[in-house]
Amino acid sequence: MATTLTLRNEKGDTLNFDELDSNFLALDSSIANEIARINGLSNDYVTLATDQTISGEKTFGRVHTDSVTTDELTIGGNAKIVFNDDDKVLQTVQGDVTLDMGSNWFYAKANTWLYKGEVLYLDSAEVETPVVVRADASAVGFNRDRVLGLAATDISAGGYGYIMEEGNLSDLVTGDYTVGDIVYLDAENPGALTKTPPSPPDPVIELGLVVRSNDSTGRIHVRVVHNYSTDDTVEGDNLYYTTARVDSDIDAKVTKSYIDNLEVDAGSVDGFNGIGIYDSVGNLLNGA
Repeated sequence: MATTLTLRNEKGDTLNFDELDSNFLALDSSIANEIARINGLSNDYVTLATDQTISGEKTFGRVHTDSVTTDELTIGGNAKIVFNDDDKVLQTVQGDVTLDMGSNWFYAKANTWLYKGEVLYLDSAEVETPVVVRADASAVGFNRDRVLGLAATDISAGGYGYIMEEGNLSDLVTGDYTVGDIVYLDAENPGALTKTPPSPPDPVIELGLVVRSNDSTGRIHVRVVHNYSTDDTVEGDNLYYTTARVDSDIDAKVTKSYIDNLEVDAGSVDGFNGIGIYDSVGNLLNGA
């Protein structure tokens, strides 16, 4: 919309008060219209060279600016980026899920209802989406390498949610723990955590470290560590022997003549009730 002004050089004489007032009103209207146009831009290119404050919802195409200060940044209408001033960390907020930036997490589908903080296990996959269930160490065919992490939120049966693989997971019930406790997959309770390390042959799988003890705002630094016991290690690399391995090893060494001129006999010998070991001339090497 064009702005019409009365100019002295065009009039050829001094402007009167009415003409001055008309000029000011026209300029005010033109400036207001231009500001409204800028605020209502949708697809134009905008460069803000000085500090600007834009209130209300505005839609822009491309914006170039030296810096932007905002309490939260909304992306695509479904996600926000905010700064948690208490913990001094950038976070993404997606629905009721808040995740620290820099953490490792992924989106998955639940076959059954799952609760925030439960230990999850890769069950299968639908196209590219993992399908998860509670980790059950007693289940037939359980594979410790398929333990993924902790549920970052409640997930309904057939629904989708986030699984934390590594990073801080907050707002958990950790009142029974102390800061520094390592938490493990509970071998007797599917999906549960315990601060008591399981004993082999139960799998020893670390799920993280308690960094805040609280009945509602607790925090665990999630880090999945699959601790392989020696029963899981290839024979020859193990650090200790089970009874079966001891028997097998002795049999192998006797067969290979590593133990020469020995004779093993079960029964009572000279008051010794057990296994007697003799040398080649019949002298008892063990027992009384």
